[in-house]
Amino acid sequence: MPRSQGPRHAQYGGTVDAFLGGPSGPSGPDADQHWNQTTVGASGDDRTGDRFGGAVTVGDIDNYGYADAASSAPANDVKSLTDPGTVWVMRGTSRGLTPRDLSSISRSTPSVPGDNEDHDWFGGALRLIDANQDGSAELIASAPGEDTDDGAAWVFPGTSSGPTAKGSWSFNGATLSAPSPDARFGETLVP
Repeated sequence: MPRSQGPRHAQYGGTVDAFLGGPSGPSGPDADQHWNQTTVGASGDDRTGDRFGGAVTVGDIDNYGYADAASSAPANDVKSLTDPGTVWVMRGTSRGLTPRDLSSISRSTPSVPGDNEDHDWFGGALRLIDANQDGSAELIASAPGEDTDDGAAWVFPGTSSGPTAKGSWSFNGATLSAPSPDARFGETLVP
């Protein structure tokens, strides 16, 4: 079970610890795996306060029966922008998570609606959920800072190779006829 260490290790950019399960539950008090932006091979510098592990969600993205994980760095800088945010998806195996075939999604990924902007905090909250029950979890990622703190969320369809930007779509408070100015829509995503 992955656990975020983002706030505790914010000065280092954040980490995600994975505790592997077994017949008696989690392996013990010490994590089996420690991941940061450097160890997973993600873009960015793990000492910049990117808040890697700011949000973590677990689900089966490829119907192989192993828990996969999505982790965000909502304060990850992209090019010259400050804190637009990025999400990475790691594959699960019989030995835990692996950075092999690591995929990343940001607002600059082709087919993702909108554009990266300063302080969007994309990946502020995450959920992997198989909404259509086809065995491949969809990814929902929010950006509570979108449009000067109005907030929005994006849905990335699940495929046999993981969530994809192709066919992704976004929604916000106004989409749902809810108050939207400064609402920080998507700051929390309920399982």
